Amino acid sequence: SLNSSIGFVNSGSVTTFSEYSLVSENRCTPINSDLDPMLLPLFGCSVTTAYGSLINDSQVKSGECLLVLGLGPIGIFTLEMGKFLGLNKITGIDRNEHRVDIARKLGFHAHLDDGNEDNTFLSLLGLNNGSKLHVIDTTGNVEAINKAFEYMKLGDSLILVGVSSEGQKISIDPMPL
Repeated sequence: SLNSSIGFVNSGSVTTFSEYSLVSENRCTPINSDLDPMLLPLFGCSVTTAYGSLINDSQVKSGECLLVLGLGPIGIFTLEMGKFLGLNKITGIDRNEHRVDIARKLGFHAHLDDGNEDNTFLSLLGLNNGSKLHVIDTTGNVEAINKAFEYMKLGDSLILVGVSSEGQKISIDPMPL
């Protein structure tokens, strides 16, 4: 942050348009120099967020199930990372039909959230039978988070990656806790 001739400029912890940035070593990811530099921007925060939410936060194990709420860039990469890590019954939900189509074209089970939460989650019955279910929310949509929590069973995990609007709160039944 600095005070310039046009006023105070808040640059944040790392900036996109700066000529130079001082970045902590633990915030850098080494890359293989054999990779095409034109492809590297595709591996921005979506890939690392997907990887971190599954490996570090959910601590997934091969054979477990995955449900991703929201099929934007982070959601799609989370589905792909789930496949790479050997998860079963990899499924996504989104309210955008185009995103659902993309996920289906990539070979994933994807469901359109038609606004009727009961219909959407009824289509997923049996998804978490017999295996641990990992739910990754990339939407920040509190209604979807509430419904996902109701759908889960003891031992499942719910990771909130999406950011809810300020002041919005989830409302859950405390008995399962």
